[in-house]
Amino acid sequence: MIARLRKSFLIIYSSLLLCTGVAGAETFPPQTEAVVQDNEQVMDPSQVEQLSEIVGKLPNSYKVMIIPSTEELNTQEYSNQLFTEYGLSQDKILLVFNMDKQELGVKVGSSVAAKGLTDDLVKQTVENFFIPSAKQKSYMTGISLTAERLSEIVQNGGTASTPTPTNSTASPAETEKSGSWLYYVIVLLLAMLGSGVYVHLQRKKWTQEMDDIEEWMDKIEEKLKRLDEDPQVKSKGNTIIHLIEQVRKESLPQAEYNLLEAESMCDRFRFKKAGLLIQQTKDLLANAENEISQVQSKLFQTKITEEECERISEEIRQTCSIMGKKLDEASIQFGISFKEFRDLLEQVESWMKTIPEIEDSNNLLDELKSRKQVLMNALKELEEFPNLKQEVAVTLDQELHQLETDLKEMLNRGYQIPVEHYESFTSTIKEKIVKLQDLLSEGRVEGISQGVYDLKDQMDMFYDQMEEIVTKKAMIEYYLKEIPVMLESLETEESQLTDELEELSVRYSVQEGSIFNYYLQLQQVCDEVADQLFLVKQMDNGNDIEFIRAADHLETVQSQIEQLLLLREEAYEELEELRKGEFEAKETLYQLHSELTRLEQQIRRRNLPGIPDHVTDGIESGKKSLLEIELVLNQVPLELQRINGLVKEAKEFIEGIVRDTEEVFSLSEKVEEKIQLTNRYRRQSGEIDNLLREAEEAFRHAQYEQAYELVSEAYDLAVKQSGGRSSKGSTFFKR
Repeated sequence: MIARLRKSFLIIYSSLLLCTGVAGAETFPPQTEAVVQDNEQVMDPSQVEQLSEIVGKLPNSYKVMIIPSTEELNTQEYSNQLFTEYGLSQDKILLVFNMDKQELGVKVGSSVAAKGLTDDLVKQTVENFFIPSAKQKSYMTGISLTAERLSEIVQNGGTASTPTPTNSTASPAETEKSGSWLYYVIVLLLAMLGSGVYVHLQRKKWTQEMDDIEEWMDKIEEKLKRLDEDPQVKSKGNTIIHLIEQVRKESLPQAEYNLLEAESMCDRFRFKKAGLLIQQTKDLLANAENEISQVQSKLFQTKITEEECERISEEIRQTCSIMGKKLDEASIQFGISFKEFRDLLEQVESWMKTIPEIEDSNNLLDELKSRKQVLMNALKELEEFPNLKQEVAVTLDQELHQLETDLKEMLNRGYQIPVEHYESFTSTIKEKIVKLQDLLSEGRVEGISQGVYDLKDQMDMFYDQMEEIVTKKAMIEYYLKEIPVMLESLETEESQLTDELEELSVRYSVQEGSIFNYYLQLQQVCDEVADQLFLVKQMDNGNDIEFIRAADHLETVQSQIEQLLLLREEAYEELEELRKGEFEAKETLYQLHSELTRLEQQIRRRNLPGIPDHVTDGIESGKKSLLEIELVLNQVPLELQRINGLVKEAKEFIEGIVRDTEEVFSLSEKVEEKIQLTNRYRRQSGEIDNLLREAEEAFRHAQYEQAYELVSEAYDLAVKQSGGRSSKGSTFFKR
């Protein structure tokens, strides 16, 4: 029993030592008098100030600590130890916000806890108020809401979330005595056991990391050994050797030192510092391995380049052999030494013997490719030599002869080309052909192919010039037939338009616009066309090479005429629009005259006893208005704006007269109709008889509105007296 207790004591003591070691690894910021303390400025200063104002107004005393992270402890453990470290009074509540973990630790003083603020209520408050806000990154809001809720619970005596204790008068001391000492021992043992497990897991984790790094270092060392054994390394100079030595003497020893330091940090339970050292070691080894990989890649690329050099070298040797044989065969066949090709072949073979002296494989590869290309071009020229000889000896002479034949045909058809021009050209071509033939007979092939190409190109250019002469001369002949006709038409139009614009400027007082611009351009184009035609005729001096330049002048003239014709339609539309105003005014005036005449004829056909004065006066006024418009239309210059205004007023006035006259006609018909319907009731009612007499009298004096009112009154009275029945018993007809 004693041995078991001794063993338990040793376990407890060891766990206490572990806890002490873990706690000792944490550092705390110095305490200040501020309610909200943010030494590392984790939160915005304005939020810190706002939070201080909110917490300072609460009934309880708070201390809020904002930290970026913790080294070894969790947030709640940090809060518990910080409360003790700062020596805060038991009536305070400490809130610690951990930005890294986004957690809020709460340590409540014993005096505040005695008022009902239990750990369960604190935990529940943090979960309900802080965590939702933290998920939305509203940390300041979550802290302030949590503090307010805690104060509310304290003010309510712990009844906000938990039932009120049955013995409310019990003191804190009596509450503490009611607990069991065994419970606290078990909690302490579990805490120490948890700390021991945490330390064990951390040591195991970082130990495994260090083992992996040592294996990594062994692999790097193996790569370095393989590089030492690679013969390419020694042959490539000191750069690669220096890099290998740098990794072996600097990177690997530094990594070994970092591992020793990390192991020391683990022994002192400073696991975060150990993690930083291990990460630095990984970065160091990764950089070293990357450099080794670059060296290996460079060596591999060098090996590929050397193999490519060997392959091309062999191809060059084979090509030299083939070319030597072909030179011998061609010399026998054509009796030419081909000295240039043999000198080139000898030069390439001599250079091939110096290849071992070249150290840079990349430069060697480029030089080999260049030599191979030169050799292949020479071999191609040698293979094309029979065709080249045929071109120089036969084909060029044939093409020159054909050119001379075509030139003579052009001259026979009447085209005028100076003799000195084409004779100079053909003699130059002949001289160049003879020179190429001499070079070929000497066995000098270099430059002959380009010379043949240049001669053919020169003959093609001469053919193009001949074709241009034929084409442009035909164009000139066409223009010289068409343009004079067009010029004559334009000059005729210019003459007609001159008279028309003079009349237009006098009658309409218009001296600008599209039609005038068109007239000015028409004059300018006519003058320019005439000048160009004269110039073209002067250029016809018996030399078609110079005469064809006239085609450009005539083409410009044609373009000017086409552009002028595009403006013609718009100009004449404007002229038509100017005349349109006068035509429309005259047309409207004629229609208004007809309307008044029709109105007078209707008045005569009606045989009315009279026409109201306002109608007859209106008709006379309308006639006077139309007469005034006719006078204005005959004036020079013509004032279209004034005419349009007068026509508009006259039209509106006459339309009003027509409406008044039609209204008179309508009233007279209604009066006559109602008089006929009401006449039968004259004998039955004296009142009806008097009304009808007055209505007839008003009708005879052309007072139709008054007559209509009187007869309507008599009519309504007759209807009322008859009860809607006529004297014969039929239903009274209402209109």
